[in-house]
Amino acid sequence: MPNRPVRLLIAGAGSRGTGYARFAEQHPDRARVVAVAEPRAGARERLARSHGIPAANVFRDWREAAARPRLADAALICTQDADHADPAVAFAGLGYHLLLEKPMAPSEADCRRIVRAVEEHGVLLAVCHVMRYTAHTRKIKELLDSGLIGD
Repeated sequence: MPNRPVRLLIAGAGSRGTGYARFAEQHPDRARVVAVAEPRAGARERLARSHGIPAANVFRDWREAAARPRLADAALICTQDADHADPAVAFAGLGYHLLLEKPMAPSEADCRRIVRAVEEHGVLLAVCHVMRYTAHTRKIKELLDSGLIGD
């Protein structure tokens, strides 16, 4: 574990990005949000304000953040599903470790491109599957496991 909080760049300040950023609020000794990239002004400004992100690290688009030298330890890719591959590849190329929302990308080719970038640049990649822990998903699994509604 590092001697300082892990610095995070949030690409996509919707419900997922904001939810992950909340961890930093609850555990400031473990993580700190230092940059945000989000096209929607309201969501971008809310996240920037709640984490005290300096204006120089608040971006309208992930490309603006990727054009700068690395300013965090990890990038959390919480953009729309179809927009995961390009930022993941770009941030991996800059040496960011990645937390990537599922699905990795809508095509096998883009998934493979992400894996190649991660391997080439020696960064960590984690793909989030948070829905499996929701109450409704657990209930469906319980019903399936019981045989009540089929295989």
